[in-house]
Order: sequence, then C-alpha cells, then structure tokens
Amino acid sequence: MSKAVIYARVSSTGDRQDIETQTELGFYILNRCYSVMFRIGAAVELRRLGYRSLLLAD
Repeated sequence: MSKAVIYARVSSTGDRQDIETQTELGFYILNRCYSVMFRIGAAVELRRLGYRSLLLAD
C-alpha cells in the first residue's frame, strides 16, 4: 500500500515538496494553511464591509 503524498508549492520559488499525510509535518502545514486562509478571508470580508487599513507612524 502506497502512502498518500501532498504536493505543496513553496511561495514564489516554484519548488515542490513532498509532504506525507498523517505526519507531524503534514498536520503543521495543514494548520498553517488554514490559519493563512482564515486571515485572508477575514481581511477580504472586513474590506468588503468598509473597513480600511491605516498605517501608523512610529
């Protein structure tokens, strides 16, 4: 029986990494993806509702 492998594209480098499912690394990558997608979704929704980002001076 072969193991399932997730192919993840790494940022802009175009490299591919073989990440095996049901491993500690696979869980970490999945968790990071969910976290990033949630933040992007929240930002898009807030922007749609009329909230705008404001740069703060140091």
